[in-house]
Amino acid sequence: MTVILSFVYLTILSFSMSGQAANLSSIEILNNCSYTIWAAANPGGGKQLNKGQTWTLTSVTGSGRIWGRTNCAFDDHGRGKCDSGDCGGLLECDRRNGRAPHTVAEYSMNQVESGNDAFFVSVVDGFNIPMEFTLSSSSSRACGQSTSRCAADVNGPCPMELRDPGGCNNPCTVFRNSQFCCNTGSICEPTSYSKFFKDLCPEARTYPSDGTRGYCPNGRNSYKVVFCPSTASSTVLPTPSNTGTNIVQIHN
Repeated sequence: MTVILSFVYLTILSFSMSGQAANLSSIEILNNCSYTIWAAANPGGGKQLNKGQTWTLTSVTGSGRIWGRTNCAFDDHGRGKCDSGDCGGLLECDRRNGRAPHTVAEYSMNQVESGNDAFFVSVVDGFNIPMEFTLSSSSSRACGQSTSRCAADVNGPCPMELRDPGGCNNPCTVFRNSQFCCNTGSICEPTSYSKFFKDLCPEARTYPSDGTRGYCPNGRNSYKVVFCPSTASSTVLPTPSNTGTNIVQIHN
């Protein structure tokens, strides 16, 4: 009887695992900027991407974050630092988030409650690099709002009080109060600062209670995260000297 029960359990487990595997998604990360980006993913790790290079995360499930780091220098052991998005001085950011300010692509795959994958570009942690998060053209799924992006030049017009050598800060990092950090447990309202970000990036999440996001039915979906998407008219990269002076780089 024990042998039969064990066989039944293993059979059920096998079907369950195969069903989960069938629903695992992938995310291709492309650097379309004219400069080098050190891509980071939690979970996933990190990788240097020169212009035109890609990095693909496979078997993606659960929730995670993807972002870019600028002006990095690492030794042979993967230790160093970045001007923006630094994750404790490590090339491999697995299980570590980046330091603000940095633009973030966030996802939550295989949501049981809604039956959807949810994904969005967020500037809740500030902005450093234009980003786009979209369903890959190789996917044929019918999705609602299948693209989220912040492709504008945010660093250039960034309010003086939010400026950082690495980009444009979110107000929570600067002022650290409940109005901007939404740390009271209640739904927070948009502010003049979130409106600044929303005017430039209407398809991005701009404050913690902002519900802007893309979604697709659960399944084996292929997604793409692009640094400096083609829709960006310009990008602003802080200079390596860390002085806060900005270099405007135009893209077609």
